[in-house]
Amino acid sequence: MDVSGYVSPINKNRLHQEVIWRIKELIAQGCFKPGDKLPSNRELAEQFSVSRAVIAEAMALLEVMGIVKIKPGSGTYVNSLNKEGIEQEVLNFILTSKKYLLEDLNELRFILEPEIARLAAEKRNDPDIEKMRSVLQRMEEKAAKDENVTDESMNFHLLLAKAAQNQIIVRILVYLHIILRESRDASLKRKERPKLAVKEHMAILDAVIEKDGEKAKKLMKKHLEELPRFL
Repeated sequence: MDVSGYVSPINKNRLHQEVIWRIKELIAQGCFKPGDKLPSNRELAEQFSVSRAVIAEAMALLEVMGIVKIKPGSGTYVNSLNKEGIEQEVLNFILTSKKYLLEDLNELRFILEPEIARLAAEKRNDPDIEKMRSVLQRMEEKAAKDENVTDESMNFHLLLAKAAQNQIIVRILVYLHIILRESRDASLKRKERPKLAVKEHMAILDAVIEKDGEKAKKLMKKHLEELPRFL
C-alpha cells in the first residue's frame, strides 16, 4: 500500500519519533489492520522521505511496543490486539496526550530507572553486557567528536531494561524515551554533558558487570539527578 497520500514529509529533528507516530496514526485510521503486511522499509523510506536506517529503527521500537511483528524473510506485520492490549492502550494515551508534563515524566524515570539498573545487574547475561559495551563505545567515540549521542544514550537505557528481563518495563521505557527525546537532545547538546554522560553510563555498566544491584541503582539515581542541570 502506498501511504504517500496520507502523510507529509517527516520533521527532520525527531525522525524515529515521527515515523512511529505516523505508523501508529495510519493503523488507528484503519489504513493498516491487524495481520496486514506493511510496505517494505525501502518503500516507507521513500514515502516518508527518510533513510532506511530511520525506518528500521522505528520498526524495531514498534516491535518492542508490540504494535508490529517483524518476520525475517517475510516482512513486517501489524499485530492483533492480545492480552497486552490494555497495557498498550494506556501507553498510547500517554504518548498522544497533550496534557502530560515534562516534570511528571522525568519523575517517572526517577521511580523506574534506578530499579531497572538494579534488576539488570542481578539478571544480565554476557550478550547483554556485550551489547551495552558496544553502544557505549560508539557513544564515547561520537562524544569525542562532539557529535550527537542521543540515540546511543537512549539505546543504553533500553538495553538495561531488556537485561532486567521484564517486557512491560521495556515497553514503558520505550514510550518514555520517545516522548522525552527532545529534552534529551537539548541536554546532550550542552558542551560538557555528552562526555559526562558517557562516564556515568560506564560506571553503571561496571556495576552491572559486577552484579552489584545496589551500586547500579545508586549510580543510576545519581545520573538522573544530574539531568535538571542540563535542561
